[in-house]
Amino acid sequence: MPPRLPATPTLANVYLSHNALQALDGDSLLGASAVRELHAGDNQLTSLPDEVGALAQLKVLDVSNNNLSDLPASLGYVVRADAGGGGASRGRRYYHSSSTPAPHYDS
Repeated sequence: MPPRLPATPTLANVYLSHNALQALDGDSLLGASAVRELHAGDNQLTSLPDEVGALAQLKVLDVSNNNLSDLPASLGYVVRADAGGGGASRGRRYYHSSSTPAPHYDS
């Protein structure tokens, strides 16, 4: 059973790396709207839940060294306005590894 995150609006950094996880609980991600960093590398994930895209404050998603073949399309909705209000901020990084070339976005 995937780990459930506590439903708290102030949870900012989540570290789940090196836990042999096979899945993430999408429902618990919906209650963690303030998450800025989600570290779930070095597990046994084969997919990510679409709810990852609901993390509007997400800046870092590290899912390196898993068995992912793709990322959910919902990640395209993760945009964070910069402090000056001048548009989308830079510095978002998404990683994943698989047998196919891994997308790496570092803006």
